[in-house]
Amino acid sequence: MARAVLKDLIIPAREGRAVEVQRGQVLRLHIVKAPQVGDCVFFSADDYKETFHVGQSWALNQFLGTGNARSFTYFFSKPLRENIMLTVVEDTTKNHWGNMGGRCSRRMLELRDKVVTTEAARRIWPRHSRRMASVGMTSSTCSTSS
Repeated sequence: MARAVLKDLIIPAREGRAVEVQRGQVLRLHIVKAPQVGDCVFFSADDYKETFHVGQSWALNQFLGTGNARSFTYFFSKPLRENIMLTVVEDTTKNHWGNMGGRCSRRMLELRDKVVTTEAARRIWPRHSRRMASVGMTSSTCSTSS
């Protein structure tokens, strides 16, 4: 059965978007221009403190036989909850650097681009704040730390 496309958007390199995905809906990520790396974070719509945890997802998929360091089938939330937040229904790449766990941050930009903290903060945090606000979130309502 074909699925209806609810939203179709292209996210330019070094940009981001916030999208709400409800139970049963499919989020399709497609890299338009290689090489790109999707920097994704997932929150439960019911409780923003429940977030995707890359390390737990990697480990649990290894034990289940459904994934490895490069890709996995289930995206689990962090301990102690460890709920399945997303399930991969089709994977055409099978190389997602699943064991990486790092996300764009002030410190990552400082080290990668050799920029001072204020410049890195100017580039990253306003973008994150705008994306979070578009779905009703603020930095104080959620935490992505383990």
